[in-house]
Amino acid sequence: MDRQKTGMCFVKEAFELRDNTEVGETIKFKCDKWEDSGKTIKGEVLAKYEKVFVLSDGHVYSWNDYLLGKEM
Repeated sequence: MDRQKTGMCFVKEAFELRDNTEVGETIKFKCDKWEDSGKTIKGEVLAKYEKVFVLSDGHVYSWNDYLLGKEM
């Protein structure tokens, strides 16, 4: 297998999502990071880095959070 797994996501898909998401773009996804399981997150991408991004809600999310949340 030529792809590394991180949890349920493949690194390749998460990095493709990162590369195709622009700073300033408004995104929406579900996230179960906190007690509000399945909460819908929506906001503008303020900054993006190799493994995480900063959303206008002030929180930092991983590209895997976004990838999994888009598939919910």
